[in-house]
Amino acid sequence: MKFKLFTQNSELICTSKEVWGAFNDSDFAATHHKDEEVIYHKPKKMTPKKVQVDDSLKR
Repeated sequence: MKFKLFTQNSELICTSKEVWGAFNDSDFAATHHKDEEVIYHKPKKMTPKKVQVDDSLKR
């Protein structure tokens, strides 16, 4: 299987082993994504609502 990877300036066709190697190589991540900022989103804690249930719908 071949993968086509796109960047802002070019495209690269590579194999699954090359893609796997890129994700497992810390040097690749450091050199290719050093300008990108990682932002984590932690959603607010949900609080349950009190609801009314029609007894005729219960089993």
